[in-house]
Amino acid sequence: MSVASLRGDMRKLPLMALGLTVLGAFPVTLAISSDGGGFQSLAEIAEVARKFVAGAGPQAGARRETQLAALDPRLHLLRCQTPLQASLAPGARSPTRATVQVRCADPGGWRVYVPVEVTYYDKVVVAARSVDRGAMLTPADLVVEERETGSLPPGYMRDAADTSGFTLARPVVAGTVISAGVLSADHVIHRGDVVTLIAQSGTITVRARGRALNDGALRARVRVQNLGSGRQVEGVVTGSGMVAVAFP
Repeated sequence: MSVASLRGDMRKLPLMALGLTVLGAFPVTLAISSDGGGFQSLAEIAEVARKFVAGAGPQAGARRETQLAALDPRLHLLRCQTPLQASLAPGARSPTRATVQVRCADPGGWRVYVPVEVTYYDKVVVAARSVDRGAMLTPADLVVEERETGSLPPGYMRDAADTSGFTLARPVVAGTVISAGVLSADHVIHRGDVVTLIAQSGTITVRARGRALNDGALRARVRVQNLGSGRQVEGVVTGSGMVAVAFP
């Protein structure tokens, strides 16, 4: 066959659209088109992947930012006649990194793999200034900031009110995230202490004297004997010498 004949035959071949997967890490079916139109919008593919990730739902109380790897603009795929389908691609993944498979279910369809990275942010309590070990935190010591959750310690506090009544187990400097690990719940009631029992229902409050049957830290549950009736009840320590109990 002559060179001229070969070139003529090549001109009769359909145009094969070049396609590259995201980051070149995964294979993808190449589309074949005899004209320059009818290709799938890359923006639509990215939006399908984004919506799929959004459907997973953010961590409780957290704001989420989702970043998708850019699809190669040379990726030409025939427009899908059926709704695009999305799923997690097989393989190792973490809560913040995954790969979404976007698939066209048409006969002879294609699939594209889109790496995504999810960053979570949450409101956390941090030290507004340096505070010494053993000090009881006050509102002036604290401020609420938004931080990336991936760098936060376990048991971090979201509400400054949650630190009320606790002392610091170690000194902290300004900007330190306040978590359960830096707090110490000292016993505010000791076994044998005479305490005030408080029962409340609506606008009605009943107070009685009782004796603690075990030690209790703030917000801990303790057993108390009502000194008037002799009855033993369980309540929650709400402060020094104060126990909230169920209304009788």
